[in-house]
Amino acid sequence: MGGDIVKAHKMSKVTKKSIEAYSSVFMERFTGLIAILSLAIAASTLYFSELPIDIISTIYVVFLTLIVLSFIMSLNKRLFKNFNPFSIREKLLKLYSSISLYTKKKRTLGHALLVSFAFHTILILTNYILALSIGINVPIQYFFIFIPITAVLLFLPISIRGFGVREVLYVYFFTQVGATTAQAVSLSFLVQLFGIVSSLIGGFVYLSSQTKNI
Repeated sequence: MGGDIVKAHKMSKVTKKSIEAYSSVFMERFTGLIAILSLAIAASTLYFSELPIDIISTIYVVFLTLIVLSFIMSLNKRLFKNFNPFSIREKLLKLYSSISLYTKKKRTLGHALLVSFAFHTILILTNYILALSIGINVPIQYFFIFIPITAVLLFLPISIRGFGVREVLYVYFFTQVGATTAQAVSLSFLVQLFGIVSSLIGGFVYLSSQTKNI
């Protein structure tokens, strides 16, 4: 979430439109959520009979919670009409109006979804390849279920870069399909390390460009 705030702030400086900048970041996350949940739902449906009962229960809880939240978020402006605990109602209404404009940009949303599907598929395959490198021989279909659910739960702002949360979830999921606790924790650390190294590349590009002065 910290990265999202910085990204939105930087864009607002360039575009001079803060509400639109924040709504675009929100829609980026939203399309990503749709893509990764679609992958998880497809994999869960195809391999439902092979899943342990504990994992099936987790999938139902996560999916039902997200469905309820999506329904609430899809309500019209009446959602914010009487919501004014910190005198931010007008900003919320403006943000909602800005987000609702995307419903008219179906082609743009379609392109964003395609990019999100590609991104999250690569993320899942990265986890799978890293798992193979340390001797985890778990069928790839489980990665298309476990990684999306983990990614969704990591959206919650309860840790820094997912440290701790990812480890617990990897142990919970992968030990039920053949991996040891040590392997699950090692995979989690490898994924974290891979993400940090990748981010450092982007950080170097950022520090070498003119955008750092924005």
